Amino acid sequence: MRRHTAIDLTVTAAAVMTAAILLSACGSGPAVAPVLAIGTTHPPTSSFIRQAREVIGRWDRSRAARFWRTGLVLTGEEQLIQIPDNAGFDSQRQKDMFYSGHFKLATTLPAASPGDVVRWPSGATLRLPVQNARSAFAELSTQTPCGGPYRCSSLGDLSVISVRPATAALATSRGLADVPAWQFRVAQLPWPFTQVAVVPRALLVLPFDSRAQVTGLVAVSKGGRELTLRTVTGYCTGEPRPRVTARVYETAGAVVVGTRVTNASAHVSVCAGVGLAVQFRAALTRPLGSRVVLDVGSGQPLALGSPA
Repeated sequence: MRRHTAIDLTVTAAAVMTAAILLSACGSGPAVAPVLAIGTTHPPTSSFIRQAREVIGRWDRSRAARFWRTGLVLTGEEQLIQIPDNAGFDSQRQKDMFYSGHFKLATTLPAASPGDVVRWPSGATLRLPVQNARSAFAELSTQTPCGGPYRCSSLGDLSVISVRPATAALATSRGLADVPAWQFRVAQLPWPFTQVAVVPRALLVLPFDSRAQVTGLVAVSKGGRELTLRTVTGYCTGEPRPRVTARVYETAGAVVVGTRVTNASAHVSVCAGVGLAVQFRAALTRPLGSRVVLDVGSGQPLALGSPA
């Protein structure tokens, strides 16, 4: 399957340490508790300002910056291959075969194309190069090792019995878009799935980054001077909930956001805690306008409505 192009905006050691402290406070693999809307804007420290300037510098030099406003940027790598929400596999082996690209062709490939235009509800369009059916199948059928205690090759391949042009509704940096895709059906599975047809060099994918301090841009106020943001912070059940405030650094072309987490309790608890999903607000000195919003921890841009 596709090895996507992801942005690489390496952060400083301080950001990595901040993320590690938040996670270690209450253990790994937290369950997300209900969202609590709290917080205002806290004055940035000198170290935050220095880190924010580094983030902007890397962003300005990145390929992602060139794609952000005018190209196709997907907000999650899981969108490259889309399966139905209720889809399941008969076994872990079958799932491993699917995601390791163990497919064989059992049908005739169509000559038709899925088109080469990405469309947004606003009416905006973007014409991009797309794969034909043969190239799309070659990308799907990578035949990579499964891992685990068995070899996928010993199980046989999944038989592709139908390939047809399609579109997929995907979350992008510019909102939801209809993107050219190929739809596949496999004999061993009762449901179809789609694969993005745009050639890999013509799009970017924002990968999940555990170093992020701010995990989502939920809303922008009508006047553009206030952002509603999302983060996940460590929380021990039964303890007072932590207070989250925003740190903000602004330039003419970017807004860098981070978090300041204050524990209401005076002591650090060791617990089998949860990850508390928090929405909080950040005040800007002037309307956001067309400026990009960047997370200080990961250096990644935040698209409006981006997931946690």
